Amino acid sequence: MHYRKVSVHLAFVAALALFASACSEDKGLRITRIEPKQGTYLGGDTVTVFGSGFQAEGARDVVVYFGDRQGKVLAFDGDTKLRVQAPSGEKGKTVEVTMIFGDARRFTYPAAYTFIEPSGIKVDDIVKKE
Repeated sequence: MHYRKVSVHLAFVAALALFASACSEDKGLRITRIEPKQGTYLGGDTVTVFGSGFQAEGARDVVVYFGDRQGKVLAFDGDTKLRVQAPSGEKGKTVEVTMIFGDARRFTYPAAYTFIEPSGIKVDDIVKKE
């Protein structure tokens, strides 16, 4: 009988330890949101990625893709923000945003960013007609 109580107690302690390790992992590298969710299809808009653990273990290398096009990483803003310059894309197309960190961790957000017409002007107005 005593062994059964000890076994149940050990199983409970092991479950608590597993739960605690999963919770501490949540405070590590993670992405919580991306803003704004749209930008000009011509590219060049600054997109901010929010999360945590971006520099907790030292500066991290990261590559960010908007669909199949690579954005330009501008800067880490502390441990919770990353600024990226969006590439150009197909007007009206919504793409996933994928971040690949130097330690091979990969985060993908489906339907995260939409390429839109710049507000107030149309490309046809910019192109010089001869």
